[in-house]
Amino acid sequence: MCSSDLPEAPGPRLPGDLPPVWNVQPRNPAFVGRDTALVRLREQLLARGTAAVQALHGMAGVGKTQLAVEYAHRFAGSYELVWWITAERTELIPAQLADLAVEIGLADGTIKIPAAVTALQTDLRHRPRWLLVFDNAEDPRALQPWLPSGPGHVLITSRNPHWAEIAAPVDVPIFAAEESVTLLRQRVPGIPQADAEQVATELGNLPLALAQAADLLGETGLPASSYLDHLAHHAADALARGASVFHGQSLAATVAYASSRLAEADPAAGVLLRLAASLGPEPIPASLFSAGAAMLPEPLTDMVANPLALHDSLGRISRYGLARLDQDGLQVHRLVQAILRDQLTPAQRGEDVQSVAALLVAAGPADTDDPATWPAWASLLPHLLAVNPAESSSPDLRQFAARAVLYLLRRGDSQTAEHLAAALFDHWAQRLGPDNSDTLAAATELAHARSSLGRISGVRELIEDTLARRRRILGDDHPDTLRSASDLATTLDALGELQPGRELAEDTLARRRRILGDDHPDTLRTASILAGILVILGARRPARKLAEDTLAR
Repeated sequence: MCSSDLPEAPGPRLPGDLPPVWNVQPRNPAFVGRDTALVRLREQLLARGTAAVQALHGMAGVGKTQLAVEYAHRFAGSYELVWWITAERTELIPAQLADLAVEIGLADGTIKIPAAVTALQTDLRHRPRWLLVFDNAEDPRALQPWLPSGPGHVLITSRNPHWAEIAAPVDVPIFAAEESVTLLRQRVPGIPQADAEQVATELGNLPLALAQAADLLGETGLPASSYLDHLAHHAADALARGASVFHGQSLAATVAYASSRLAEADPAAGVLLRLAASLGPEPIPASLFSAGAAMLPEPLTDMVANPLALHDSLGRISRYGLARLDQDGLQVHRLVQAILRDQLTPAQRGEDVQSVAALLVAAGPADTDDPATWPAWASLLPHLLAVNPAESSSPDLRQFAARAVLYLLRRGDSQTAEHLAAALFDHWAQRLGPDNSDTLAAATELAHARSSLGRISGVRELIEDTLARRRRILGDDHPDTLRSASDLATTLDALGELQPGRELAEDTLARRRRILGDDHPDTLRTASILAGILVILGARRPARKLAEDTLAR
């Protein structure tokens, strides 16, 4: 018989009535949202027929257990038996199944556990309208022997996403923004909409963190601004507070426990997770770790050089619920990252930032002009920003950051390029001095970004200052000096100062031909600039000749 063909439980059942056999924890009165997920879960269980098994999986703190509890209560009227089994330690599952056998009269307290379990599994093969929930299971292979068959339903909650062989996996995502705000405003009387939205954003819409924040703010009357300030500076402490009876451990305790178990099971995966905590919350491509294998701490050097071993360790991080893993890479929630960073000493945090900076430099594409490299740039840029290149002591990372600005300009994102270049230039001018090569590189890209945005008036002074410093430090013929000279010629043209622009472009073109050769891209750029100036000045014949030569090359 298909479970979708089963009638509802016989006899009148008032809303809220529980089945005769029931051991599920009380319903969380503050449960919000998830209506779509609950309906879909119900439909999938009914559609799968005999022995329907669904595995709710997701990262730590996403609300898998709470979703299973709510399902059990909301659809309690459809079942005659609902039994909750704590499945984290597989060796304790048989005793809990034996308790169910005693509860329904299949055994007494004197029967041995294996016999009680066998009797239960036999009974469930013929009994309709039952639901078993295996909460916080870790290993599909270890759980499989204890899954019953028959015309009932099984729910599994797990941080491990790999259940496809024995169950239909159901990904439990973070809250939608409106669900987060609803939870906070229901549980924190009087919190303004804007404050609720800001708290939800800073907590990344992670349900457990939101529930803790709501408990803390509601009980203490602490202003949202004070909570957010504490969260920014002491994430682990903020996320250790406010845990309620319905959520068990706090997010900080959950992450600490899972990360310590991960480090014991796979030390290399533990180090990978630590490094990931210093990167951005966006997906981290696996290639980032493999590109700089020689620069990684000792446990990782050999492992990341082996693609299968690397992906096995990344997968283990996902199975412990500390990250999501898909084709885009490893994604660690920002709160998990903050908790992990707070567990480290300042020296350890500094070492990790240096390591990931070296990885970024090693993984960075050499070219910014080729569109084929742009997806790689796009995947690395959030992680570059996370390590704050403006404050970096690494010359290699600073040069990589300047090239990232150039990538943004080539991609056409002048606004973001201007914002990043201005931050780099302001910091480096103060920290490294106005004559530093990285400061001058940032000034160059800042001028390009502002020119692209049409802000020509302030660009001339910036380029003239950069050119003067490069001439003094590097000499007239250095490629960087000639780049600034070409930039100034372009700016003079845009400002209508055509004759000075022509003279500078002609001098720069001659130098670039002599130093770089006639066919170098920089030489051809200057030739194109000069041809444009000649057209405006009315020198059409030489302009055409130069433009035709440039096009041919």
